[in-house]
Parts: sequence; structure tokens; C-alpha cells
Amino acid sequence: MRKLLVAVAALTMAVSAMAGTGWLDSYVYMNDGVGDTWYDLQGAGQPGGKFNGADLGIFQQNGQLWLNSEINAWANLGDTYNYMSLYWRLGTSGGYTEQQDATLDNPGGGNNWRGITPSVNLLTGLTPGTYTIQVYAERSHSWGGGGPYITRVDVDGDTGGGAVDNPFAATFDVIPEPTTLALVGLGIAGLLVYRRRR
Repeated sequence: MRKLLVAVAALTMAVSAMAGTGWLDSYVYMNDGVGDTWYDLQGAGQPGGKFNGADLGIFQQNGQLWLNSEINAWANLGDTYNYMSLYWRLGTSGGYTEQQDATLDNPGGGNNWRGITPSVNLLTGLTPGTYTIQVYAERSHSWGGGGPYITRVDVDGDTGGGAVDNPFAATFDVIPEPTTLALVGLGIAGLLVYRRRR
């Protein structure tokens, strides 16, 4: 009986050690060329509120809408992180683009780890219209000399290393540049003048 209790205790300790890695709040922040607006992936504790379901706004074609992220996670018992990434795509199908951390650190040497991903301008090459952006977060971590282990998070929470079937999603609109609208207006005015003269 004593051997069984020791075995159960050892198993419990091993599971606890493996469960010592968890997600903290992570954020997506958008920059329109003027300033950042922060959106919370897992909660609503940021000025922009939750990213999932957010309307990011209206932007001019060939303007700026920079996607950035801060991914936070917690670790103990010698856990370390190898990388943290944000995956994103425009639309609701097709492949994702990975933004792997440009900075991965352990601020203050405590249990909190942070990955800061590089920026990408979502408006590059977009034509006017309404767009959906979908994202999910991923990390690679090791514990007790084992791993690396891949973990992902989507709207449903921690998926382990499994497929992401419910990514965080937000929308934004792209409108023509003012110069384009002015040229269209001049073209229409020219046609009207031409018709009157005929």
C-alpha cells in the first residue's frame, strides 16, 4: 500500500510540474500611424476591449494598420520558453502567416515570460472593402529538460498542440484614398461637361 501511495504522489508531482506552464493575458495591438490601440485576446482589460469580435475601424487604402502582439505566459519549476508566435490571416480560410517573437524575455527573472512580435502593415496591397483578420497564439516551451512542447490558444482556450478551429477574429474597412476619389469626381465632372457640349 505504501508503494502505491508513493507512486500516486510521484505521479501527482509530475503532473503538477507539467501543469506549471500556463497562459497569462496576451494582447494584439494595432497602430494606425498615430498611436497604438490595445486589444485583449483572452479578456477585456484593454482600452480596445476584446480583440475577438472587434471593429478595428476604417482606414484609407495604402495607409497604415500595423499588427503587433504581446504574448504572455507563466512558468515555474525550471520551465523555459523557446519562442512565442502570433499567427494571422486575412479572411476565414487559407494559410496563416507566422510572426515569431523578435523579443522573448523573462522580465525581472520571475515566472512571467513575454514575447513581442514584429509589426506587419495589414493594408499593404489591399483594395477597398471589408476584411476579417483571424489570429491565434502559439508558444514552444520546455520543462525539466523535456520538450519542446507546442501549445496554442484560440477563443476556446488552450488547445494543447492540437488544431485551432476557433481563431480570434476582428474586422476592418478599407476605403479609397482621397486622391482617388477626387480623380473619380473629376472624371465624372468631365463626362458631364462633355455630354452637355454635345
